[in-house]
Amino acid sequence: MRTILLSLRFRENEVEFNVEETENTINLIFDEKYTGKTVYIYVDDELLLPATVGKKAQVKISKKSNTGKRLVKALNQGRIIRVTI
Repeated sequence: MRTILLSLRFRENEVEFNVEETENTINLIFDEKYTGKTVYIYVDDELLLPATVGKKAQVKISKKSNTGKRLVKALNQGRIIRVTI
């Protein structure tokens, strides 16, 4: 498992999160107060997807999905990943 720590300047409505990469998934990990909320995940300023934060305060994205492939590529290129509510 690879953990990626992101340091970002926060804009209004942005939330802090951590990224964990497992063999098959990219996991975005949030504070528990966001459980059940819809978040919007951006690469640079392009919306990648809206998602609901699960019971364990995570959004799991399969690396095999088109979205997962785009997210892995963006992370490897050092592009800015932002999440808003």
